[in-house]
Amino acid sequence: MDIKGIGSGNYNPFNEIQKKQEVPNGKPVKAADKIEISKEAKLLKSNRISDKDFSKIRERIDNGFYNKSEVISKIADNILKEIAPELN
Repeated sequence: MDIKGIGSGNYNPFNEIQKKQEVPNGKPVKAADKIEISKEAKLLKSNRISDKDFSKIRERIDNGFYNKSEVISKIADNILKEIAPELN
């Protein structure tokens, strides 16, 4: 079975985009990428854990601090408050 498309088959949509980007003097406009960082991302970056705090957390993990039932309960409560504040 041989399937042929409509038209000549030499159509390239990229060429149409290039034609639209040309300015009257004939030179193509150079496209530039742009990045936008959300407010939330900026806030997360500003709340980063310092190396000193990270070392303290790592030490607590190694010493089993987070395995205590009262710590687990408090962490679970804080997670629930964050993901489902209407339950509190």
